[in-house]
Amino acid sequence: MTRPHDANEFEQPRGGELVVRTSPTFLEEVFQQIRPRLQPARDAGCDTSRVYLLLDELLSNIFRHGYRGAEGQPIGVQVRVQGEYCYVALRDLAPTFDSPRSAAHRALPSPESGKTGGRGLVIVHRMCESFEHRVPAEGGNALYLVMKLIRRSATADDRVVQPPQDMAPAVPGDVAPRAPDAEEPRR
Repeated sequence: MTRPHDANEFEQPRGGELVVRTSPTFLEEVFQQIRPRLQPARDAGCDTSRVYLLLDELLSNIFRHGYRGAEGQPIGVQVRVQGEYCYVALRDLAPTFDSPRSAAHRALPSPESGKTGGRGLVIVHRMCESFEHRVPAEGGNALYLVMKLIRRSATADDRVVQPPQDMAPAVPGDVAPRAPDAEEPRR
């Protein structure tokens, strides 16, 4: 059984933790403050965009579903990069919800169903090496995630891939792009 929480107690950040209050702009605040923590990974050639995607999904869920859109509620955020891994810890005082368990057992709605939502936690679950939930002594939720960072191996120009010829748009006077492995025409 968890004891009732004291909102002031939560205000005491844990080592390396950023404590933010929910608001319409709190995600911008979090991203601005974690950017320097992710800079070493970017400098080492890693793509950190998936970290922002993961945080956007989880923090938005805490705000919308956990706190039901209430502003001024605390969320603790820790982000640490070590080698090729990013470690994320989040905590809140919202009603307990085991999001990793929910994601692991959730059936995704088919695209044909027309249903929106319900995919975010499954995507987060699949992006991470590990995704764990615990209930802290003060109540609420604590999430611990480990994500392997992907190295950027090519420049943006190198990653341009042409569509197959049968999918290329027909533009009058335009020559269809040649497949990268096609032989040069003989002259």
